[in-house]
Amino acid sequence: MNKTEILVNACENGLNDYFQSGFNKVDLNKVEKITVYDEVDYNNLKWLAKKMKLTLSIQYKKPDDYWKRIKYDNGLKTYFESSKKYWKKWGYDESGLKTYHEDSNGYWKKWEYGENGLKTYYERSDGYWEKWEYGENGLKTYFEDSDDYWQKWGYDESGLKTYFEDSDDYWQKWEYGENGLKTYFEDSDGYWEKWGYDESGLKTYFEKSNGYWQKWGYNENGLKTYFENSNGYWEKWEYENGLETYFENSNGFWKKLRYNENGLMTYYENSDNEKRKWEYDENGELIYFTNFAKRDIKISIEYK
Repeated sequence: MNKTEILVNACENGLNDYFQSGFNKVDLNKVEKITVYDEVDYNNLKWLAKKMKLTLSIQYKKPDDYWKRIKYDNGLKTYFESSKKYWKKWGYDESGLKTYHEDSNGYWKKWEYGENGLKTYYERSDGYWEKWEYGENGLKTYFEDSDDYWQKWGYDESGLKTYFEDSDDYWQKWEYGENGLKTYFEDSDGYWEKWGYDESGLKTYFEKSNGYWQKWGYNENGLKTYFENSNGYWEKWEYENGLETYFENSNGFWKKLRYNENGLMTYYENSDNEKRKWEYDENGELIYFTNFAKRDIKISIEYK
């Protein structure tokens, strides 16, 4: 079974937002067949087409006879049309970068790129345009548009952004400590931010010029165990063998997680009455995922 057949099969059975959290664990190159039991979810069909880089067409109909049709070429959207006689087209270069867009109303946009795929020029049918310049390391140094607005950027020897200014006389500055960790920021409006870190480089403190602050705590393995801020909000984490097993916050939300002997997640539940289960074969490949939330979503996967 090829990838196109996998998507058609999924299209007939439907997808849902909850499906994605399970599907992200799947090695697509090894998939033979996917079976999904649920109502059709158009947005997730688009998500799957992009994720699997498919070349195909998807059509979606609503009860009022309104329909949409989208075509993908190697996972890139190339054409859209609807029953309202409206259409859009997209063009790409060999690297998959978008170079052209037009629609049935006569509106169009164009993009140009330089080395390493960096965008250098953009224009559209109403006469508006934008230009970009970059340094030797590919870092953006200059921008301007047809409205006479411009922006400039400066960097240190490590490529960290240290300065920004624009044609409206607004500027920003950044400072960094050891290992390139950001320690200070300020702008021309008088706003500033500060960061603090422990010996391992883990962020422990943050504050703003308006009095707002945040604090973090960690265990001996560097895993985050506590967070609080000046608004009275807090979060706590618990771990077992380096894996998160429990989380709660000051809003009353909590979640529990369980894993098998190989560290693969097998169970999840939270205070919103969401429950999920995962099953794996002897090779650790996901073969079953189900969600017991507002409605059941069951997915079975067969491998080559």
